[in-house]
Amino acid sequence: MLPQDDQLTITHRQVVETLEMMMSVESLPMYIHSSTGGRTTAVIIACLRKLQNWDLVAILTESTRFSSDNYTSVVASFVESFKVNFGDLFFEP
Repeated sequence: MLPQDDQLTITHRQVVETLEMMMSVESLPMYIHSSTGGRTTAVIIACLRKLQNWDLVAILTESTRFSSDNYTSVVASFVESFKVNFGDLFFEP
């Protein structure tokens, strides 16, 4: 069952753990896909873009362009409140 429009099924910690895995050289190349409609994927990629210092408008524009669902407000709320420093991420050599 897909979450309602105002809900996400991923936590801040899960996003951080996923970003850590994505930034590990051992995980590359990587294919990112969501079998539940893309909401989780959109949040993870949007948070990655935030770490890459993208402007929020650019992040949401990309998210909207590639989404098959209309959940930009949910993604926007999560991404706006998402805070993590590169120094806080665990990187494996």
